[in-house]
Amino acid sequence: MIAGNIIPAIATSTAFIVGANGMEIFKLLAKTDISKRRNCWCNLAINIIMFSKPASAIKNKDSAEGEVHPIMNESVKAYPTDFTVWDF
Repeated sequence: MIAGNIIPAIATSTAFIVGANGMEIFKLLAKTDISKRRNCWCNLAINIIMFSKPASAIKNKDSAEGEVHPIMNESVKAYPTDFTVWDF
């Protein structure tokens, strides 16, 4: 009976997500270095839980001479240079 297992599944996945986020919130409140923080990916169906270091932010840069942006199809001037989305 599959329908009888939905409530424990919801409770288990919710508890895991709250616990993983809680660890990161404690690190944030303790003002630890950003290199101590982790991304979490989990698949509870096959018991895989992976923590990884976040990727570094991509810095804006000007287009090189003759280089065009693949989506806008024109050269790009970045304002300010070396600005990332983490700099907000």
